[in-house]
Amino acid sequence: EKAPRTTYNAEQGYVTYAEPVEPAEAGELYLAMYFPEGWEGAEDRFWNKGDDKPKGAYGHAAVYNTLSEGETLTYWWGGLWNKVTAVEVPTKEAFDALVAEVVAAKKAPLQVEVVAE
Repeated sequence: EKAPRTTYNAEQGYVTYAEPVEPAEAGELYLAMYFPEGWEGAEDRFWNKGDDKPKGAYGHAAVYNTLSEGETLTYWWGGLWNKVTAVEVPTKEAFDALVAEVVAAKKAPLQVEVVAE
């Protein structure tokens, strides 16, 4: 049986999470969160065997930040199902690579200069 897998990349500010779908041949769900200012803490919060949980549920990838009144938290998130997507993402490793590309683009957006003749 597949288990959920989480990658915490604190240096780049993103988390990726893969959760199996039942039945196993139905693939996996991939989720990502990007925090441009980083985070204070992050951890897996999975249910234990024997816990009363929804069928097929595993838990969560949790990221923590403390904000003072008036502060804002900026983050982006997204996900996909690896069996139905416009971009081929067959594995969590491929999803991690895709997320790394998107984060790099967010950190260094394309700059265009228009020059009038």
